Amino acid sequence: MSFLYYKAINWNETHDTLDQYTWEKLTNNFWLDIRVPVQEDRQFWETLSGESQARIGKLLASASLNTALQSEIGAASLRTGIQTQQEEAVLNVTTFMESVHTKAVTTIYRALISSEQAANFYKFADDQPLLAQKLAPFERIFAAGDDLQKKAAFIFLETALTFGHYAPILMEAQLPQTNQMIQNMLQGSAIFTAYLGYKFQQAFKELPTEAKTEFTTWLEDFTANAMLTETQFFEAELGEAAASSTNIMAYGANYALDSLGFKRQFSEELPIQIKQYLAGLLITTEQLAQQAQTIQSSQLETMANDDYDF
Repeated sequence: MSFLYYKAINWNETHDTLDQYTWEKLTNNFWLDIRVPVQEDRQFWETLSGESQARIGKLLASASLNTALQSEIGAASLRTGIQTQQEEAVLNVTTFMESVHTKAVTTIYRALISSEQAANFYKFADDQPLLAQKLAPFERIFAAGDDLQKKAAFIFLETALTFGHYAPILMEAQLPQTNQMIQNMLQGSAIFTAYLGYKFQQAFKELPTEAKTEFTTWLEDFTANAMLTETQFFEAELGEAAASSTNIMAYGANYALDSLGFKRQFSEELPIQIKQYLAGLLITTEQLAQQAQTIQSSQLETMANDDYDF
C-alpha cells in the first residue's frame, strides 16, 4: 500500500515517446537571458530615431505581458489535462522558460536604455487598454475553460499574439544580439507550440463530430476577436509601421492553426527573408512527432563536459 498522493517519475515507463523527447529537446535548448551580450548592440541602438526606439520599447513591454501571463497562469492551467507525470515535467520546464522569456525583456532594456525609460515602457504596457482587452479572454479561458480551449489559447497567445511584437527588431539586422535573444524565445515558443499542438490533436480526434464542430466555431470566434484587438493595438501605436507586425501576426496565426491540426486561413505578406527566417526557426507538430519516433526513450546519452556550458 502506498501512503503518498504522488509517486516518483520513472522515465523508463514510456507512456508517450513525445514526452521524453520534448523534455530532452527543451533542456538541450536551455538558455539564460544574461548570457546574451545585448550591450554590444548599444552603439547601433543609439543611432536609431527616437520613434524607432519607442516602437521597439513599447512592443517588447507588451510582449512581456504575454509571457508573464503564460508563466504565471497559462502554463499552470494546462496541468488539469495532463495524462502522464512526464507531461507535467515538460510543463515545469515550459513554465520556467516562459519566465526567462519575460525576464529577457528587462535584460534588453538594461543593456540599451535607462531604468526610467524601461519603467515608462512597462507602465505603458500595463495601462494600454487594448492590451488589457486582448488578454482578458485568455485569463478567463485559463481559469474556467476546458482542456482543449486552454491548449488552443496558450498556443495562440504564444504565437500569433506575440510574434508581431518582435517585428521591428527582426527588421533591424544591425541589432544582432537583441535578435539572438528574440531567436532564443522563438525557438522555445516553437517547441511549446509543437508539443501542445500534438497533445491537442490527440484529444481532439477523440471528440464526437458535434463537439468538434462546436469547438471549431468557438476557436474561430475566439481567435478572430483576439487578432482584431491586436490589429487595433498595432494600428493605434505604430501607425504606418503596423503592417509588418500584422503580417507576422498572420504568419503566427497560421502556424498556430497548423499546430492544432486546422487549415491555415490568413494571408501572409512578409518579406521573403523574414518568412524564410521564421520558417527556419519554427518546428511543426508533425516534425516534432516524427523526430520523437526515431528516438528510443530507453536510450541514455553519456554526459560530456560541454553539456554544462550554458
